[in-house]
Amino acid sequence: VFTTYGNCYTFNAVVDPENPRRQRLPGAGNGLKLVFNIQSEFYTEDPEQGGSDDVGMKVLIHDQKEPPKMDTQGIAVGPGSHAFIGISKIEYKNEIPPWGECQDKELQYYDDYTLTGCLLECGTNHVYEQCGCRLFYLPGK
Repeated sequence: VFTTYGNCYTFNAVVDPENPRRQRLPGAGNGLKLVFNIQSEFYTEDPEQGGSDDVGMKVLIHDQKEPPKMDTQGIAVGPGSHAFIGISKIEYKNEIPPWGECQDKELQYYDDYTLTGCLLECGTNHVYEQCGCRLFYLPGK
């Protein structure tokens, strides 16, 4: 998947929603371990050549149904470092009347309603209505 930060790699994509991969034992030594060669020798700090003084990568842990939003939710990891990230799942469910005022909304480009999906879709639709175009990595036609 291509994002504002370039290529995005996903582990544990929704292959079988009824049987996702799980960590069997708690603790950093029992989790997912990844080693990346970010090829920092190819980075350039010269903005005229398309470069940046940022070297490293961003990591995002998100629900399988949630589209990645690296620019606001990603965690920066510098070269030569380790990152240990603990996670827990919290699930919210809207209560329908008479117990609540919220209702699940249908999104045009995402199967499940999520805040990130809603923000991406609304932003894309607004830009398309104003300009007649959209960024190539955003949802839409």
